[in-house]
Amino acid sequence: MGLASLSEEEVRLVVMRYLEGDTLFFVPRNHLFAVSPKNLKNELYKTYPKIAAVEIKKNLNPALAIKIAERIIWGIGCTKTEVEEITENVSEGERSKKAVGPCFYIDQGGFAFEEVSLFKGGLFPILYKDKEGIVGSYIFSEEEIKFFEKAGETLISSLNFPLLSVEFLPEGEDARLTLKDGWSLFVPLKKSPSEWLPVLRTLLLGEIKERKNQLEYVDLRFGNKVFYKFR
Repeated sequence: MGLASLSEEEVRLVVMRYLEGDTLFFVPRNHLFAVSPKNLKNELYKTYPKIAAVEIKKNLNPALAIKIAERIIWGIGCTKTEVEEITENVSEGERSKKAVGPCFYIDQGGFAFEEVSLFKGGLFPILYKDKEGIVGSYIFSEEEIKFFEKAGETLISSLNFPLLSVEFLPEGEDARLTLKDGWSLFVPLKKSPSEWLPVLRTLLLGEIKERKNQLEYVDLRFGNKVFYKFR
């Protein structure tokens, strides 16, 4: 019960395979009293990272009632890993490295449950981070998820600027917010959006005015001292 996108046939097959054979005491593993709900849950979690919760009840029919809750897509998380560029006629010590990495569907807790190769910006929040990421792990923290939500809510409610993505910079103290309008904001993670928003509003109403669409970025990491660049 409870399946949304996972195949009931495939999940049922995993369960049936788990129940094959005998226990250490030569009791068939599919015997109702020999079934370990805890171990079966772990098998399902390991096989399907998309599963958020499993509830297993033994009925005296005999049968197993298995209720599954799937993870809900909150956004897309992309990680970066340095890989060596293989170039002909270049010695190993002189090869350069570049940052590449996979992207995943993540839930509201930052858990990566499915790798995604192609996606369109704007359908889901997008988070970037310079770390290694794999399916079945937490690649973003709840604090980072909440940071996106708070920044996004503040920008849309105060300035009507939809937030497209957030990149958490390697130093761990700052972030780059990319707006759907195509330009970015550099902000400190330790400060609430309510602290840097008035500075941004003053800049836009004063020096920038009609040139907003020509912006490449605005740097709000230094209090009232603001740096910006046009394309």
